[in-house]
Amino acid sequence: MLIGAIRVGVADSVRQLTNVTNALEFAYEDMSASASEPVSEAPVDLDWFNVWRGAAGAVTNVDLQQLWGRVLSAETRVPGSFSLRTLAFLSTMSSHEAYAKALLAATRQADLVKSDQPKKVAGLTPEQMAKMEREMSALQQDYKSIEASYGDDILHLVIATGYLSRLLQNRHIDRYLGQNHSELLQDTQRQLAMALEMS
Repeated sequence: MLIGAIRVGVADSVRQLTNVTNALEFAYEDMSASASEPVSEAPVDLDWFNVWRGAAGAVTNVDLQQLWGRVLSAETRVPGSFSLRTLAFLSTMSSHEAYAKALLAATRQADLVKSDQPKKVAGLTPEQMAKMEREMSALQQDYKSIEASYGDDILHLVIATGYLSRLLQNRHIDRYLGQNHSELLQDTQRQLAMALEMS
């Protein structure tokens, strides 16, 4: 019976550690994607981090792990962005609730069906909602920019993929890269395979 309890405890600890690790990876991706944004010199509060770790460790849903990663990323950039109360609120939500409330909070007042009624999202201050609105607006601008250049980017990808594929079909080049730069050859072949899947 004791061994069974120990196994359950170990399995639970491993699951929590895996969940936290996944959320940390999402936080790292988010920080890397916005590397140009300033990051505070002040460290994240240890008590705040312990609460975050407990909440992130409890979720196995990938969308919620990504949400917790973004929360940590934002808190790392600007400590104090999310209060402990907000963390407690977020920890009670399912992935669908979190998505719906985040979408509501990030939508401009003028874009709501009932734009004359002020929006209220439990656990978020008006300042946090205003920040989310600004981030959503910037995201929409980025999306429009990507949408405008998508066709050209795909065309360039197809041309580059075709050129590299033909280049690697040359047995002399393939042999040279395999003997002298095998890691580069493997990376190039992997990238070509991914590019061919996309096109």
